[in-house]
Amino acid sequence: MGKCIVIIDGTQLYSGDRKINDKCLERHYNKGTEQETVNYHVDVLEAKIYFGSGLVCSICSEFIENNGDDAEKYKNMNLFHKVLPDMGDLLLWEIIGK
Repeated sequence: MGKCIVIIDGTQLYSGDRKINDKCLERHYNKGTEQETVNYHVDVLEAKIYFGSGLVCSICSEFIENNGDDAEKYKNMNLFHKVLPDMGDLLLWEIIGK
């Protein structure tokens, strides 16, 4: 297989004025005013392998969920630690040549 690069990538899958499910994250604009609007969004943290020549393969995905007041502040750090063990198993599999 040769050498490859592992990429950790945060991606927004949806953004709009409609709340499509209870796990949507929210962005408030002009909060506390008559012009206040809410933007709902769905984000995912993915581990990918880049093989070269434009070929990329997702190996692990973790959706970022609305789970508390500190969710926005800590989401990327916590999700990286969730993704890393799954990704580690796949990388070990490649290193030992199975």
